[in-house]
Amino acid sequence: MPKGPEAISSLNSREEAVQMPAATEEVIGDFAHIVEENRDSLANPEERRHTFTLLHRTLDRFENHEIKVMYDEGRVPTFESIARSTETAQVALERENDPEAAKIAKLLSGQSASIKRWCRQYVASLLRFRTSHIAFARMNDDERRDALERADQERRRVHESLLQSLTTLDELLRKGTDYADYQTPLRWQPPSPLPEGSAYRGLIIFGKEALADRDLIRDWAIVADRIEEIRKITGFHEAAK
Repeated sequence: MPKGPEAISSLNSREEAVQMPAATEEVIGDFAHIVEENRDSLANPEERRHTFTLLHRTLDRFENHEIKVMYDEGRVPTFESIARSTETAQVALERENDPEAAKIAKLLSGQSASIKRWCRQYVASLLRFRTSHIAFARMNDDERRDALERADQERRRVHESLLQSLTTLDELLRKGTDYADYQTPLRWQPPSPLPEGSAYRGLIIFGKEALADRDLIRDWAIVADRIEEIRKITGFHEAAK
């Protein structure tokens, strides 16, 4: 049976407690602990399913629970919608006999992976900060202040790189329409819901208003990366029930 912090494995009896919001660093730390504790049992399909549920319920405690729900329901950009948006433009641009179209297509080819990588690095920076607390306790005040400043600078650097990757994707997709015809993605702006039955479904990226909201992009990056991790280690790709 999957294990986790404070025996979260008793899902039915403790469901309300599991859903209580918690600090971002705590949720990320608990998530990582559950993954490590259950890694050896994932060969069993039943154990993978239980771990899938446990990890989703842990992520449901995230302070910005709304972004997790919207990601599960596909009502905000996802890694999949970003990849489809990129691939749709890339295929169209590669058909054109134009050097500039080819250049844009080549630049687009790495954008989806770049966005995923920066999301992963941002989560990793939060985990490093959380696990560094023991080391901080051994430092004097000046050392602790310097270490905290370095950790904060690293998080900011990764955050800026993620924002730049998302912005570059938007710019390349706009520029590409000058050289090829393809369906442009919906540029999602908070808090607008996606249109029912929209032809844009599956082709969604962030609009300028969303990209200007640093907290929103931070929370989205954490949720997107952790859901990707759940899918990777359990093999289940559906949303949590």
